[in-house]
Amino acid sequence: FFDPMPFYVAATLLTLVLALCGVAEASECDPTFLCPQVGPGYDVTLDLSARPTRMEALLRDYDKGLPPPNSFGAGPVFVIVSLDIRNVYGIDTKGESFWIEVVLFASWQDCRLVWDGTRYSETQHLMFDPDLVWSPKLTAQGVRATLEGKAATEGKTIHYFGDSCGMQSQVIKYTGKYACAFDLTDLPFDEQVCSLAFESMWPNTSVIIMRSDDINERGWMKQGAPEMTSKEWEFGEFGTTLGSRTDASTAFGKRYLTFDQIILHFVISRRSYWYTISLIVPTIVLWLTSYTGFWVDPSVVPGRIALNITAILVLINIASRANVSLPIISTSTWLTNFLLIVMVFCCLHLVEYVILHYVLGVRKARTAAADAKKKAEAEADQASQPDNVQIPASFQYPHLSSITYTRQRSAESSGLPATPESGQAPVEPSEKHLELLSKKQQDKVKHWALVNSCLGTQNTDRLLGVLCNLDMYSRVFFLLLFLTYLTIMIVIGGNQAPASGRLPK
Repeated sequence: FFDPMPFYVAATLLTLVLALCGVAEASECDPTFLCPQVGPGYDVTLDLSARPTRMEALLRDYDKGLPPPNSFGAGPVFVIVSLDIRNVYGIDTKGESFWIEVVLFASWQDCRLVWDGTRYSETQHLMFDPDLVWSPKLTAQGVRATLEGKAATEGKTIHYFGDSCGMQSQVIKYTGKYACAFDLTDLPFDEQVCSLAFESMWPNTSVIIMRSDDINERGWMKQGAPEMTSKEWEFGEFGTTLGSRTDASTAFGKRYLTFDQIILHFVISRRSYWYTISLIVPTIVLWLTSYTGFWVDPSVVPGRIALNITAILVLINIASRANVSLPIISTSTWLTNFLLIVMVFCCLHLVEYVILHYVLGVRKARTAAADAKKKAEAEADQASQPDNVQIPASFQYPHLSSITYTRQRSAESSGLPATPESGQAPVEPSEKHLELLSKKQQDKVKHWALVNSCLGTQNTDRLLGVLCNLDMYSRVFFLLLFLTYLTIMIVIGGNQAPASGRLPK
């Protein structure tokens, strides 16, 4: 035979458990325990079984301009906030801004909207019109633009509902362009920390913002985020902190009001590939192009000038291209410093060639003046002798010794200016001899004669010899200087402090 008693006992126990759960749930919403005052939701004389009737009764004497009374006694209402990051895109270095799509969840208890959940258990939630009830008015700070093209002070409320215990929940979606202060010192190897603060329009004497996961902590809390990709940036940590902003208001007798905030922080690292390929490598190639001019014959003036001038002009174009993507800043960056110093190196290459070209012109003018003087003296000596008398070559310079004569003939054969005998004053060309030279050669001879009078003959000749070989010294000097500078910049650019160190703790 079938005995139904065990089934009756099991059904009775299940009913008892469900009843106890209902009593426990009802005790959580006991108005005498949680709320100092309740609205018409507990008025037994009203029939609030219908949703429209219940909502109309709850909002009959409701004042949305006043914050709800604290559930735990006198004081501000506690608003628990959490964030859900959907996407971050459109990061603009020049505009110092970014686009973000984030959903904010806020919940608080409003004792004025409590109803008897035991009498109307079939309806646990009511959808309220956000314009008819009180809300903490959480707004995003630093907004630049929205999808509609207009600046907004708050997001779009997606849902607003409350339960029988008076717990109000608001879901707000923010999609807009917000400000981010970029630190471009290490560009293009930089990391940035962007922040987005959500603030209540009510001071903390009325509203206190809290987080759901660690209510008693205001420090850094890691925030989950979906995997996001960008062609220019890599995303790092996401997290939130609780903060505040103090503002002076004259509406309350010049009192200082403090507003609570929940702040979202995230780290982004720039991908330096484009800057390396498009700016840094071409800059190094242009310096090498200018550097090869040291191996070109100094007499090829158009070739040497073209190498230096072309490199400088292209570097100016590259610097302009880099500055187009940057905001107007008064601080230096790694990239702008690198381009500027390389441009200075190329300008020094040009200055070196100008000095070398001038010195070679002086040597040529001195040689031409010495040749003109020797020719004039030889013609004068030959004119004073009979026509049938030949003057030996050894008597063309009777005032010189045999050793000095040998040096003189060697200098003449090599095209260099002659060196006067030791202890003898240098023989400078006269005005009559200078008239045989061009105007530029005359000026160079006069300038060098002034240097000769200041430094002395031997020092002047040594200086002239060093400057005539300036290309040989510049090849080694500029190569070592550039390699040293490049090594220093690479070490500095590759060992920057991570931006995560700037995150709040």
